Amino acid sequence: GDAYFVPPGHLPDFPEDTEFFEFSQDQTYVKLAEGTSDTSTPAPATEPATFAPGHAKYKDMPNTKEMTDGNGKKASMIMAKFADGTRTVNRITIEEGFEWSSGVRPHLPGCPAHCPATHFGVIQSGKMEIQMAGSEEWTAFGPGDAYHVPPGHLPRFSCGETVMMEFAQDDTYTNAAFVKAKSSSS
Repeated sequence: GDAYFVPPGHLPDFPEDTEFFEFSQDQTYVKLAEGTSDTSTPAPATEPATFAPGHAKYKDMPNTKEMTDGNGKKASMIMAKFADGTRTVNRITIEEGFEWSSGVRPHLPGCPAHCPATHFGVIQSGKMEIQMAGSEEWTAFGPGDAYHVPPGHLPRFSCGETVMMEFAQDDTYTNAAFVKAKSSSS
């Protein structure tokens, strides 16, 4: 459940079997696979302290935002900003049946009927279904599934509590106005 941001110039060590997801926008390995870059060792990070704020232990962190929908269902998120402050990781927990339209939309003044944000992450537990505007089809994501969902969608949570980690750089849900807005409740 931990999230990390590690700059270039590091050596990983795996003292036990490890399974992890990486959401990197660094092109180093893509270029190496294509044979379009040299394989020289990257220069070490100029600021070793950059690694320290790149570790988020979510079990020790308080919720950054809590919301209640019109039916009393709850959603919460823990937001951690890494390194230069532009990389954000959100751990989101959503109760089964939570409705985006009455639980989240009221916190986004002028928000359209469908979610205006891009979401990029992985489902840890539960299930999230997505319906794009103008479509009748629902696409389901379950434990271990990674997703990239563009703006103009509605989410549905219909299979127990859903927990996800998001690595989007879209600031719709991480800006100060959204985080500070009072929770809605009915």
